[in-house]
Amino acid sequence: MLNKSERAVMDVIILKCKNTGCCLVSCEDLSSFVHQQRMNTKKVESVLRSLSLDGYFDLVPCKKSDEDLFCINLKPKGYSYKREMEQEKREAFKKIFFAVCSAVLTYLVGRVLFLIFK
Repeated sequence: MLNKSERAVMDVIILKCKNTGCCLVSCEDLSSFVHQQRMNTKKVESVLRSLSLDGYFDLVPCKKSDEDLFCINLKPKGYSYKREMEQEKREAFKKIFFAVCSAVLTYLVGRVLFLIFK
C-alpha cells in the first residue's frame, strides 16, 4: 500500500513513461509536478528510491551536462500500478456500500421488532 506522496510520484512517472516504459526525469521536474504535496527534491529522491526498492521500476542515476537526472524503467509491478489503484477504489466502495446496507437493514429489523413487540 502506497502513501499519498508515493502515489503522487507514481502518477507522474506513469504519465511520463506512458508510451515507452522508460523516461529521463529530474527531481526538480518531479517536484514541480507534485507541487500540491509540498515535496522538495530531497523528499522526491527518497520516494523514488523507496519505490525502486519496492520493485515498481529500475532507477539509474544519470548526468546530462550539469543536471542530475534519473533514468526510470518500469517493471511489471509499475505497469500494473493503475490497475491496482482502481481495484483498491473498488474494494473501498464495496466496503462502504455493505456498511450502509447493513446499517439500513439493522434499522429496518429494529423497526419491525419494535412494531411487533409494542
